[in-house]
Amino acid sequence: MEEELRDRTIEMETDLRMACQIQDVFLTQPHPVFPRGVPAEASALRFAQRYLPAASLGGDFFEVVQLSDTQCVVLICDVMGHGVRAGLLTALIRGLVAQLDERTKNPAQVLAEINRGFMPIFRQTGQPVFASVFCGVIDTEQQRLSYANAGHPPPLHLRVATGTVVPLRSASPEPATGLVDGYVFARHECEFGVGDVLLCYTDGVIEAADSSGEIFGEERLVGLTLRHGTQGGRALIGQVVDSVRAFSGREQFDDDICMLTVESTGMTCPVYSPNWEI
Repeated sequence: MEEELRDRTIEMETDLRMACQIQDVFLTQPHPVFPRGVPAEASALRFAQRYLPAASLGGDFFEVVQLSDTQCVVLICDVMGHGVRAGLLTALIRGLVAQLDERTKNPAQVLAEINRGFMPIFRQTGQPVFASVFCGVIDTEQQRLSYANAGHPPPLHLRVATGTVVPLRSASPEPATGLVDGYVFARHECEFGVGDVLLCYTDGVIEAADSSGEIFGEERLVGLTLRHGTQGGRALIGQVVDSVRAFSGREQFDDDICMLTVESTGMTCPVYSPNWEI
């Protein structure tokens, strides 16, 4: 009996390590360039990310999907819980997004499909599963951002032309995916001009607390974005992580922290060079 229990424990630990490795592969994939084939430094969009899981297998993740030479989808998600269950749900969402084809151009439709994908789990198991999700579609040619938000913390939009940071908050907050069957999510649009930066994040950032219980909050994050957003996404994320650690007085956090930035460089490089890697 003890030997059987030990074997099962070893098997579970092996499966968990493999799940962590698979998750790491997804999170460290190279980002696409716009248009396809240009050097990374010539891309019209640049990306940076950081993921600090609170557990070995976390429930936060992001996705960048290239639709064309001028359009991409950015998605950030916070799945309920941690561990294997969260890992399975993130895999489900990735699979749903990968199958959306032309529908992926409508961020509200992306959220509707994720919401629909969660419902059979609840009906068959009686266990609620949900995830907060932000989905945005960026068009570099039109310099537009269309987006929809299912209960996720509003990303911050640094607008260089006005020197302001605008949280992409809906007038009426909408539920996380998996909570309301058949829910119709709203689609919003705004300009996304040259030099603009989008900071997407999960609630582990703003809900990190200090020793007195005060949380880091959105206001501090807005201030950091305003001061450091033009230094590049990697620098901005580094400043946020350092500030959250200094505020909380901790190196590790109780909740996952996930961040993704998108910068519009305004660069275009339509002439092909045989030296470029495709």
